[in-house]
Amino acid sequence: MGRKEFYSKHSWVALKSPMAHPRFDVDKDQWGNGWSVYDIFTGVTVVLDGQELSALDREDADELCDLLNLEDCLRNAKVTLQ
Repeated sequence: MGRKEFYSKHSWVALKSPMAHPRFDVDKDQWGNGWSVYDIFTGVTVVLDGQELSALDREDADELCDLLNLEDCLRNAKVTLQ
């Protein structure tokens, strides 16, 4: 299996993994109140410390998404900081 890379919206992190795709993504929330971070495998909005990650502004949603993807890759893959 080839090694793929995921680059976050922030240039300081490149995630390298044989399982090559981010687990979390950002989309408009279902109520139109902002942006949500969701798990791409389940389609469910992420709940972090009892708080649903929805109704966020785009920048906050993107940053939380990047951090969750980084944490997921740290558990499962090699990470290189640039």
